[in-house]
Amino acid sequence: MTYRDLAADPVAHLDEDGYTTPVIDPARCTPAQAEARALGEVLAGELVAADAVVIGVPLYNFSVPSTLKAWTDRSVVPGLTLGEDYSGALGGRTVAVISARGGGYGPGTPRHGWDHREPWLRHLFAHLGVTDMVFIDAELTLARESPAMAASTWAGPRTSPWPTPTPPSKACSCPCPWPDDMTVVLQAWRRGRQLPMGRRGGSYLR
Repeated sequence: MTYRDLAADPVAHLDEDGYTTPVIDPARCTPAQAEARALGEVLAGELVAADAVVIGVPLYNFSVPSTLKAWTDRSVVPGLTLGEDYSGALGGRTVAVISARGGGYGPGTPRHGWDHREPWLRHLFAHLGVTDMVFIDAELTLARESPAMAASTWAGPRTSPWPTPTPPSKACSCPCPWPDDMTVVLQAWRRGRQLPMGRRGGSYLR
């Protein structure tokens, strides 16, 4: 299993060297371009070697953190995650995205459709050949900081196919947005589907 923490060890954002190196003859690369090429090959190689990918991601201003965007930009590499004809090369793999978002963004809520992570990630991995994607969302993680949200939403009906989480019973001692009992979501995942962890192992990316 490969674990990559993009918060503790962020990938450099895409720059001119990283953008141009895939179309330059390796023999003509500058040292900076060669370094960018090597980084892309490492990141793309981790995806190619995985049978399944699990991505944990929060919602930042209705989208993904820039650290995840930087990782994806560096991981799209012709000849590895893309074929020589630029068709997706990651077919047959499962990608599961486990996410946290502070408010309610599901069907019937005022901000339904404001979470742009899912469509973007679906389009990105479809471009890479992935057809099996699953999203598991932990919503209302700011309910403990917003009593009005907790009172009006935790007790209300849910359209999600996953079990209704138990409202947080105590204040979290850390600044993270994750619920105290994340196992509610993970147990639901285990009951519903299993990631195929096969001969190459899984790649867990956060």
